[in-house]
Amino acid sequence: MYVLNLRLINIRNHTNSFYELSNETLFTGENGSGKTTILESLYILFGLKSFKKQPLSSAVTFDKDFFRIESEIKDGSLISDVVCLFNNKRTTMINGEDIDNIVDYVYNHPIACYTPDILGILSKEQQDRRNFIDRFIFYYDKEHIYDIKHYNRLLSQKQAEFDKEASDFIYLDVLNEDLHIMDQTAITLCKDNGIDLCVFNMQEDGNIAKACEGVVVGTTISKGGK
Repeated sequence: MYVLNLRLINIRNHTNSFYELSNETLFTGENGSGKTTILESLYILFGLKSFKKQPLSSAVTFDKDFFRIESEIKDGSLISDVVCLFNNKRTTMINGEDIDNIVDYVYNHPIACYTPDILGILSKEQQDRRNFIDRFIFYYDKEHIYDIKHYNRLLSQKQAEFDKEASDFIYLDVLNEDLHIMDQTAITLCKDNGIDLCVFNMQEDGNIAKACEGVVVGTTISKGGK
């Protein structure tokens, strides 16, 4: 995929700028002339967010209500029009149609960027390095996005438990081990309502019936221990 051109309207110091791009394009100019904004605009267009740690609303030119980024991209022999419009919220379109699957869109339009705002793997911040690596793994394997969501949900659940006056360490053990035996929402539901968990092999004949009859099979996880 190649970006053929780029138009920037009302984004930072670009009121209406147009650039023809090639396979390798070099931008030169004085400090504050808008070179970084060109890179930021490409990142917003294909990554759907800025690499700056600021909301998209901060990119709108002073005294304007919106910004608009337009581009023609070429994939093989196919040329498509891509537009990102921000007017209180972001809208991204391909050939006049709103994108209907954000995961597929980002996966199909990979972008990498190094600036003082986003050093990626070179950053001193662990989370910045993790985000950079996660993005590139995602470009290789789209399903990785669901691993990231699962991981972040586990972290949120653990933090919520630590924030309580009396943490349930049996529950924390389940989260730490991330057993992949049942949905984390189900684990949370059982924990919050004081319901014991019975973990067993459903593929073994008779185990479901035994569990329903109260026969001990597999492992029981409760507030009292395992």
